[in-house]
Amino acid sequence: MYVVSTLLPNDMYDRVITSITKAIDGKVMHNPQPFSDSNICYKDLSLDRVPALTLRFTGADVEVPPNNMFMEVQKGVSCLTIVPSYQDFGLLGTLFQTNLMVGFDLIKQKVYFKRTDCTIR
Repeated sequence: MYVVSTLLPNDMYDRVITSITKAIDGKVMHNPQPFSDSNICYKDLSLDRVPALTLRFTGADVEVPPNNMFMEVQKGVSCLTIVPSYQDFGLLGTLFQTNLMVGFDLIKQKVYFKRTDCTIR
């Protein structure tokens, strides 16, 4: 599976990373994957220690659960899929959007978010 990282503007990225790493309170390790964007990885990470992240948009809040922020890149090593954009824009990556239905109202120019179970049965 190819995962597109979530890009956050630098100031927002710094605040998010500070909050997440403080909450996890574990030793950050080097990413074992070459050419990977993520530099925040943990060995044997328990997602119970990771807080949910709430993205606040005008008129909508989207809660991102821990399993939508970290990806196991090799056995026992999980890396954060949030990276700085180095520009003043953000992009919700593919993992962030897992089990999230996104609706677009083109007339009202609004975007809607709804958590859902997208499991194929």
